Amino acid sequence: WAQLGTSESVLRTLSVLIGGISVLLTFRIGLKVFGERVARIGTILFATSPFLIWYSQEVRYITLLIAASAFSMYAFHEALQTDRRRWWILYGCSLILAIGTFVTNVLLIAAHALYVILSKSRRDVLRRALVCQVLALVVFAWWANGWEYGRVGGYWRKLAYEITTSREDLTSVPRGDRLKSGGERNFELGTIPYTFFALSTGFSIGPSVRELQSRRSARALKPYTFLLASLGILFGGLFLLGLFAMWLEADRGLFFTLWFVVPVIGVCMVSAMTAMALGRQEATLSVP
Repeated sequence: WAQLGTSESVLRTLSVLIGGISVLLTFRIGLKVFGERVARIGTILFATSPFLIWYSQEVRYITLLIAASAFSMYAFHEALQTDRRRWWILYGCSLILAIGTFVTNVLLIAAHALYVILSKSRRDVLRRALVCQVLALVVFAWWANGWEYGRVGGYWRKLAYEITTSREDLTSVPRGDRLKSGGERNFELGTIPYTFFALSTGFSIGPSVRELQSRRSARALKPYTFLLASLGILFGGLFLLGLFAMWLEADRGLFFTLWFVVPVIGVCMVSAMTAMALGRQEATLSVP
């Protein structure tokens, strides 16, 4: 994209376009699953989200991650509804695109697999869905292995070094390739409500990111108690209302709940495991 120009307006335009595609996909998914009224309300909430507006003008991958995830869900839904070969092929390609965009999108495969396994109404397409998902996982594993086979390489090789408890192995790896590079990665359950807060209001309302980092306690939230409570009631109420509307039809509720829950749980598990690995690294390196 930078070949078209390096001015600020040109570089930011791609994120704007991808953000617009995310809005369109949100409307299409809502329309297909819930109907026009819910699709309009949901799309308005999404399009006016400060989080989306913030990253739709940033030269970063965030909007591409969102668009690729939404496109994968849309292709998955169409493949389930139509059971046509072209949609299954497009679904498999969408998974590869989503994972290539950002590696944590691999958790979409887990969400989709659980859905077709748990949903009684989808047993007839279980085999086709799992084939697409396994193929996407194979491509992901091969890519993560540095496009090599026959030996461990790429990200898997780095990961093996990062979680090792051997001091000799750790010191033989350049520090830039270790898990520690890039700053602290402490696991805290407070990141979950903060994620909902950031997605609802962006970063311009309430305590700043810097303030939360410098005062890592509930006291940092005290001056914003009324504001946070009001926002919690507003967006929490909308969230609970949405959950109720989804689960009026169990299959539909399962479809969206897994999309929502599995990535959150998966990221928390990876974060916790990373924190544990860091603790083992520090303990190993501190031994004289």
